[in-house]
Amino acid sequence: MGLSNFDNEKQGKDTMSAAVASNYVSQMVQREMKSAGDTEGALMRLERKYGIGFWQLTYLKQGKAKTIETGLFQRIRGAYLDYCEKQIAPFNTNWQSRRR
Repeated sequence: MGLSNFDNEKQGKDTMSAAVASNYVSQMVQREMKSAGDTEGALMRLERKYGIGFWQLTYLKQGKAKTIETGLFQRIRGAYLDYCEKQIAPFNTNWQSRRR
């Protein structure tokens, strides 16, 4: 017996979410690295900052996760948005001070 269209659609969304989460994690790790060999250190710092497990981050960064739970995806997405906000905050402050 084959999968229904609903099952295929749900599976596709889970897989897409895993790919998007992998992209978020890869970008955060890339920006968090202090030098070329600092991948593990970057993962550990992200784990401490956002409370997402080291191995979860590692599997996502390596693209090994095929599916992802919605709750974990939302936590990763929130961490990514927070990370991006912190990266642009200094530029936003400088820009606002120049406008005055």
